[in-house]
This record gives sequence, structure tokens and C-alpha cells, in this order.
Amino acid sequence: MALDSNDEYLTVPEVAREMRYSERTVRNWINEGRLPAIQPNGREYRVARKHLDALKTRVGAAAQPAPAESTPLESETSLLAQLRLPDDER
Repeated sequence: MALDSNDEYLTVPEVAREMRYSERTVRNWINEGRLPAIQPNGREYRVARKHLDALKTRVGAAAQPAPAESTPLESETSLLAQLRLPDDER
């Protein structure tokens, strides 16, 4: 399959950054057929923007980047607070 000049294509590192997953995870998605990709040079994968957007829709809000004002530490602290048991259940 050749590149379609009408589509935007991203590299695996670009997809990983946008999805906030590791490059290995993105390659696994490609190998499992969950994320269509092509290898125009026979080596490196390229993912069409439309396929990445479709994956984001399927994955839902979990795949969306965290808000800019939220730092990883704040997010982790918030998650830990949600996971804590009430005092009477400890």
C-alpha cells in the first residue's frame, strides 16, 4: 500500500507521544491489527491520521492527553485518593 498524498501520516514515535503510550505499545497495536499502518520504505511504519483518530474514538477518553495544568504527580495523587478506603474499612 502506498502513501496517499491527501492524508497526514505519523511515525510511531509521534503516535506514541500523542497517545501517551510507549512506542512498543504502538508497535504492538500495529502488529495485532488494532492500528492500521503502512511501511512505505519497507522498514518504518507510518500511521494515517484518520486511523489514529479512529483508534482514539474506540479507546475513548483514556487515550486523551492529560490537561496541560495537571502534572503527573497531581494526577497520581488524585488517583491514590480515589483508591483509598474509608477509615472504617481499613
